Amino acid sequence: MLEQVLDMQAWLFHKPLLKKDAMDREIKSVESEFQGHYVSDWARIEQLLCENTVDAEHNLNCFAWGNLKSLKNDQEETLWDDLKKFYDQEYSADRLRVVI
Repeated sequence: MLEQVLDMQAWLFHKPLLKKDAMDREIKSVESEFQGHYVSDWARIEQLLCENTVDAEHNLNCFAWGNLKSLKNDQEETLWDDLKKFYDQEYSADRLRVVI
């Protein structure tokens, strides 16, 4: 059974669908997660620590969460193109690791 589940999950990483019509649903999902964690003191402390103690050139020295405002703010018209470009340039299934 585990072998079957792992095989099915592997295809999600190997060949993600990236459907444009699913983008708004995913953005809403990210916003929901953000709202759920935003009220957590520990999550906000972690964000403050990353922004204020990590080296300025490090990837963690930024707003590390996505939310509705950060994802749709000024770039709503180009968001799909930006996502596709990032996927084409950066995504590679061999970079992923699965922990069971």
